[in-house]
Amino acid sequence: MTNADNKEGEKYKVFDTTKWSESKTKHALIPLIGCVPKKLLVYASKYTHEFEDSHSFGWKYDTEPSHDWSTLIANKNAELQRLTAIYKCP
Repeated sequence: MTNADNKEGEKYKVFDTTKWSESKTKHALIPLIGCVPKKLLVYASKYTHEFEDSHSFGWKYDTEPSHDWSTLIANKNAELQRLTAIYKCP
C-alpha cells in the first residue's frame, strides 16, 4: 500500500497491485482483504438474534450466551491465514 498521494486530512489507501507477481494471488488476495473478513464478522453479529429467537422455539439456557471479541478476532484471523495459504504462490 502507498499513501504517496494522500493529502492532509483525506483518508484512503491505494493498493499497488503491480507488486503481486501472480494473478492467482492478486485475485485471491482482494477478497481476503475485504469481503471475507466482513462476512465472518457479519455472520458473528447475527448469532445474538438467533439466540433471542430460539427461546420461542423451546430452547432454554442455564446462562445467557455471552460474546468474547478477542476469540472472534483470533478465529477470523486464523481462517484468513488458512485461506491465504491455499492461494499462496509457489
